[in-house]
Amino acid sequence: MAIDYTGASLLLSAHRRGIPLGHVLTLGRQHLALTNEMITSLQRQFAVNLGEFRGKEGEERFAEPFLRFLGASDVTSMDFSDYEDSSLCHDLNQPIPDDWKGRYDCVIDGGTLEHVFNFPCAIRNAMELLRVGGHYFG
Repeated sequence: MAIDYTGASLLLSAHRRGIPLGHVLTLGRQHLALTNEMITSLQRQFAVNLGEFRGKEGEERFAEPFLRFLGASDVTSMDFSDYEDSSLCHDLNQPIPDDWKGRYDCVIDGGTLEHVFNFPCAIRNAMELLRVGGHYFG
């Protein structure tokens, strides 16, 4: 599960259009899967300095700093287990608790819902986690 070149382009485009990220929830703790060449391409395309996200090839990086760079006020991650230190543990095959509904301005799925058997429940959960007027990126 990662924010790859296509996902980064989508988020940078939303940022350029003034779509605020605010309180973000990622489904799965997202890695930042951008090579230095991809970062150079994104910098040219979006006229933004992404130098702080360059790294050594093969280095594992999580996406929270990138999301904060794009304006996220905070980033929470949800996963089935706490294997990668997710903030919340929940099986998306099951309904979310009522007190989680409407908590987030933005929900980002970089490759989690495709692994959930009960997709209707999982996508309903993703939509219910959003505040009215929130944005889902998948």
